[in-house]
Amino acid sequence: MSNWQVLQTGGGQGQVMLKPEQEIKRVDLPPSKFTQLDFTNMTFTVELKGTNLTVYMTSETRFFKDGRYAISKDLKEGGLVRGKLKKAADDHDRPEAVRIFWGKPSPRER
Repeated sequence: MSNWQVLQTGGGQGQVMLKPEQEIKRVDLPPSKFTQLDFTNMTFTVELKGTNLTVYMTSETRFFKDGRYAISKDLKEGGLVRGKLKKAADDHDRPEAVRIFWGKPSPRER
């Protein structure tokens, strides 16, 4: 079953506009202590309100350090991270990272 529904077809050009059946809900990850990075399972763990939260990384996850693009290997244990999360697209109830920030906030974040 597809997660997309057809909104409109183009006039004879074969163009189709698609929209997700369910809007993807993104939630803020408040400043949290980064505790672990696991490349085997493509996850990282943060301490959030006294509990550990495991967040999954995908090929679409973007990392930013001091307002510039970065890679996941740049994360340092014990540092504060913040960002945006979404629910996994594969119907599992697990959080996926959309954007993860650490260091100084960019002017756009302020």
